[in-house]
Amino acid sequence: MKQYTKPLTISVLISILISFIFCYFYSFKSISNFGFSYNILNEIKNINFLIRFFIVSFLLFFIQLHFIFNIDKLYSVIYKNRYYIAAAIILFCLAFELNNSSIDVWNLINDDNSKISDVIFGKARLERTDECLLITPMFLSQHPKYTYFSEIPRGTKTDMSLIYAQPIKHIVTLFRPFLLGFIFLGSAKGLSFFWIARLVLLFVIVFELFLLLTDKNKNLSLLGTILISFAPAIHWWFTCNGIIEMIIYCSAVVLLFKNYMNINNFYKKLFLLFVIYVCIGSFILVLYPAWQVPCMYVFFAIFVWMFFENKNNFKFDIKDLLSIIVFTTLLAIAFYCIYDKSKETFDIIRNTVYPGQRSELGGGSLTEADINCGFLTQTLRYWGNIFLTLARKNLSYNPCLFCTFFDLFPAGLILACLVFFKDKNKDKLLILLSGVFVFLSVWCIFGFPKFLANITLLKVSPAYRTIIFLGFLNILILIRALSIIKFKLNNLAAAIITLILTVYSVVANKYIYGDFLDIFKIGIIIVLSSFMFWCILKNKINKFFILIISITMIIAGFAVNPIQRGFAVIKEAPLARAIKNINSKKPGLWIFETGSLKNLFIMNYPIIQGAATFNSTNLYPNLEGFKKIDKENKYFDKYNRYCHISVNLVNIYTVKQKFDKFVLLNRDCIAINMTEDDLIALNIKYILTLRNLESFNSPKVKYKLLYNTSKCAIYEVEY
Repeated sequence: MKQYTKPLTISVLISILISFIFCYFYSFKSISNFGFSYNILNEIKNINFLIRFFIVSFLLFFIQLHFIFNIDKLYSVIYKNRYYIAAAIILFCLAFELNNSSIDVWNLINDDNSKISDVIFGKARLERTDECLLITPMFLSQHPKYTYFSEIPRGTKTDMSLIYAQPIKHIVTLFRPFLLGFIFLGSAKGLSFFWIARLVLLFVIVFELFLLLTDKNKNLSLLGTILISFAPAIHWWFTCNGIIEMIIYCSAVVLLFKNYMNINNFYKKLFLLFVIYVCIGSFILVLYPAWQVPCMYVFFAIFVWMFFENKNNFKFDIKDLLSIIVFTTLLAIAFYCIYDKSKETFDIIRNTVYPGQRSELGGGSLTEADINCGFLTQTLRYWGNIFLTLARKNLSYNPCLFCTFFDLFPAGLILACLVFFKDKNKDKLLILLSGVFVFLSVWCIFGFPKFLANITLLKVSPAYRTIIFLGFLNILILIRALSIIKFKLNNLAAAIITLILTVYSVVANKYIYGDFLDIFKIGIIIVLSSFMFWCILKNKINKFFILIISITMIIAGFAVNPIQRGFAVIKEAPLARAIKNINSKKPGLWIFETGSLKNLFIMNYPIIQGAATFNSTNLYPNLEGFKKIDKENKYFDKYNRYCHISVNLVNIYTVKQKFDKFVLLNRDCIAINMTEDDLIALNIKYILTLRNLESFNSPKVKYKLLYNTSKCAIYEVEY
């Protein structure tokens, strides 16, 4: 070991020096963007600088280890200690309360001299509205009570369990383990655990799944894990719709049941069965059937293969049967308790205009963006995902509408065909996965008759949602095929196929993304697609290939979300403290008033501070409240939906023309033209607004200014 002392010492010093220089200029740039003066001595003492310095130093040191030690031995050590490394990453992030939220966008409503930025790396993205402007505020509104029903969102009794699952002190949270951090560790560390633990566990469990699918081929398992864990679809949808949880829970069920089938110790089997049932319950409670149904088909195929591969080792007796009956009964009881508590919420949601009860027939549009193109074209849009984190110029739609898995389609299917027809290998798993691919592809392209859509449950999964999970399935097919293929394509055949796939990839992505793809980006797609398709077709999955894939996925996926420390930007800013102080002294119902019919997703700011807010996002409609200002149910179809609500206060003494009280801006966005009579009917106590309301004073209502900044003002409504 002595021969490594000198190079390791040099590596540490180089890492420290380069890291310091990098962090110095990075901090200077970040602070300059906020218009602050820069003092290097003060900055070095800043915790954000120190965290940034440590992360960069560690990464630089790790890179240098590749030139000091044998790479195979280095990664062998990492492989053997992977669980400890995963735990260390989680503990480090918990200690410094690191998360990946884009909550820094809330600085938009803070004065320039009161902006607080704790972004360590990356960029907060306003496109992630469902995360930073909805889900995270909902999380923080639950502190410290964490009740099943809260009076803060919507300003009335609101079920916090069912939609956008929140941390609550109830048995339901057993099936949402990533929310336990909020209850036991507090909001800041709870938010950190929610973000970091899910990503780390996803990486670890998917790696174990690929070890199973590839018969412990570590290189291919790492490749598949990187393609899934850092996929654009994962990171653009990181907090929404439970895509990470679905993959984690389903993968865990497959792996745990495999172990269950191969052990005989009753108590170990009992423990495994308990965890399996928790995972099953957790999967069900994700409550996003648009992805749950295709996910279920994919993992059912894997489960069937795994079961038959291990059936000869499985000794099933009366104790196993009784255990399964007991756990099934307990799960049913737990779900009945949840249903009984949320029955009213279920009924309201079922009868909403949106999302209501979906009844899809498949086919149709394969993206929510207004781009009319075929199945093969859409399945290649992953190449454009590489650039979504780098630029927005000439991109007509929200990046979330384009994101998918970087599945290298159709390389996996080509290899599968070679396995079937050249190797004459009727691999059961590959047949099952390919069958599911054909089944779901038919649904996406042509659709099913109504009775078949109902029977298969795909009626709840629109084609534009199903096609995203097809990308996940394609990665499974690709990795499985690479692990068993023996046939070698000759260079000419590989070159011709690579050329065809590269040309079509460029044409398809140019059609989808339009002017967003300039000549430089097209050049990158040509180089990467040629290289990756060639390597896959020739089965040359070496360390360099995995390195290129890793860099690509970090840019396309991991870089979507910033590394953020804590949430001071939305809890410690002067505006936040003002709302909290005002509401604690004299609690009342709030609204966020925008002064127009703009679709502004900032109405959830007061709930972060514990202030009940009428027009915070309605995860399900506050029908009782809406009916107070729509007594004739004239606008029922406009507000009977999941909706973000913009409020525009109308001065009836100056506005003479007629106006609609409720305006539908989008399927999930409404605006309310609210009058002083509406304020009285709803008993609104405070208004957080973007404008001056003094001109709205009338004999009925007075607006008393309590707090004012260049961006926002708070008024107390006096009747």
